[in-house]
Amino acid sequence: MTETESTLRELLSDLEAALEDYSYSLHTARRAALSLQERLAIVRMSRASWERLEAAQRALERVAK
Repeated sequence: MTETESTLRELLSDLEAALEDYSYSLHTARRAALSLQERLAIVRMSRASWERLEAAQRALERVAK
């Protein structure tokens, strides 16, 4: 495996993990038992996972060019 292939696999793993984290946050916020305030708090807390998702996507795009 070349260095580029290894880097690409790592970046794809990073992107997948960030996507899973963000998806889980959204799934949690949809729970019917939560109040509006609790849902909004979860959405606010998911900002960090969204930023990781964006960063992982940008890194992957740089390698893909």
